[in-house]
Amino acid sequence: MYTIATAGHIDHGKSSLVKALTGTDPDRLPEEKEREMTIELGFASFQLSTGEEVGIVDVPGHERFIKNMISGVGALDMVMFVVAADDGWMPQSEEHLAILRYLGVERGMIVLTKVDMVDPDWKEMVKSDLRIKTEGTFLDGCEIVEFSAQDYRNLEVVRATVERILKSVQREPPGDSARLYIDRVFTIAGTGTVVTGTLREGTFTVGQEVWHHPSTQKTKIKDLESFYSHLDKALPGVRLAVGLQSLERGTVSRGDLLYTSQHLQPSSILGIKLTVEPKQANYIKHNREVVFLQGTSEVEGRFFLPSEPVVCDDGTLSAVLRLDEQVIVKTGDRFILRLPTPSVMVGGGIVVDPTLEIFKRTAENRWELLKAASTLDARALVVYVLTAKTIVAESELLVQSLLSQSQIGGCVAELMEEGTVIKRDRYLILKSVWSEASDQLTNAVRQFHQQNQHLAFMPLAALTGIVQMPEQLFDYALEGLLSAGVLERQDAGIKVREYAAGLSPALEKAKNRVLGILLENDPQSMSREEILAADKEGKKIFA
Repeated sequence: MYTIATAGHIDHGKSSLVKALTGTDPDRLPEEKEREMTIELGFASFQLSTGEEVGIVDVPGHERFIKNMISGVGALDMVMFVVAADDGWMPQSEEHLAILRYLGVERGMIVLTKVDMVDPDWKEMVKSDLRIKTEGTFLDGCEIVEFSAQDYRNLEVVRATVERILKSVQREPPGDSARLYIDRVFTIAGTGTVVTGTLREGTFTVGQEVWHHPSTQKTKIKDLESFYSHLDKALPGVRLAVGLQSLERGTVSRGDLLYTSQHLQPSSILGIKLTVEPKQANYIKHNREVVFLQGTSEVEGRFFLPSEPVVCDDGTLSAVLRLDEQVIVKTGDRFILRLPTPSVMVGGGIVVDPTLEIFKRTAENRWELLKAASTLDARALVVYVLTAKTIVAESELLVQSLLSQSQIGGCVAELMEEGTVIKRDRYLILKSVWSEASDQLTNAVRQFHQQNQHLAFMPLAALTGIVQMPEQLFDYALEGLLSAGVLERQDAGIKVREYAAGLSPALEKAKNRVLGILLENDPQSMSREEILAADKEGKKIFA
């Protein structure tokens, strides 16, 4: 099954086109009928000549319902971009095209509607303008098909063009991790809570256990349906109605997420790669309130920006979002940013770090690290995670990303072969991180020796208290230094191999003072306390 969507300005004929293709009126609400405009998402389907099902998401064109439009155009195989011949290119045409670009839509066609209302010269002028407006976008050079809802002219041409474009879609094998962003919730007698959405990735099967965000509740899939057909298994890209077990309707709402992988962690701090709308660049300021739109969710938050912009090679910005609520996203997920007021789109981008640990604005090295990862190249992301986390179990590396396991595994193998990455048991460590950890341990032991020359070794507890690093990295680095003979174990402590306990010049003088005190007095009659009272360094001499 394929999923496509309409896009375009209000009252340009999107819903009429969907009804002509499918026989279904996507405007389902009484208010939509009364006002003759789409407010919520509408859904319908038709079949290709091959018998394959195509689900259509009809989105609202009015600027007041743009967030509903955004929630409908994720995970698309293509878009039918609708422009009315009598109006031509309009403000929401511009905004819809920008949204589609930010969300990574790659295939589309233009349907020029209401062609029965204009003369041929005007129609050709509008077509010429469309070529100019879409230049450099995924619609550049695409087919423009004329259509009229009055006489259904070229309806079969529209259908054939959709089929031809969909033939170019190449699907990746479904991964283990499935996600479905919820766009509707309702109750059916005998079934219970039912949610709908487009399956972004992975597979859903009847009887499968899934988790719900934000409640973290585990539930089970009772039933799967796609456009009135029951399914035992659903593949990526399918429009689904999912019957859920033991999950009350009041717990679930639009914008929530169903997912299958327990590795996915929620976070309210995201590292992002941001493309800014040129006209809205003045809104990109530290601590500026924004609205984060991803999947079907809408969360308010604020920009967290460095003092000076960190600009990537492709002109995008490295930035951090601090959201008011936790979300579950992956590296590679796309999003839109709008202002709460005035309600304008400031840009869109891609999630780089879905579980970022916040750092100081002035930490230039962390901004540069985020910038390096913003290429979203597998190698850059592996190095980024191993630098930020210092040590990661191989099975958990980039599990919260859109990269396939084969991409990650191949990249790790290359890095290990060239010596950039070290593997210890099931853990991966950058060679640079390993060297830094080893130096940190060795220097801590040497410094202890210098300050405590009278002691034969450094207690292990003292070393763990001084050196701050993950426990597993500490153990592996210490084990490596012991194996290499740089450090040695002695009793309950650690020493540098060549170190031998002895007194410093200062303590040598203190020793002579203590011996002098003993010679001047009867050694048999002097207590330890009397000697310590006579010389404050006496304690170290006794040691």
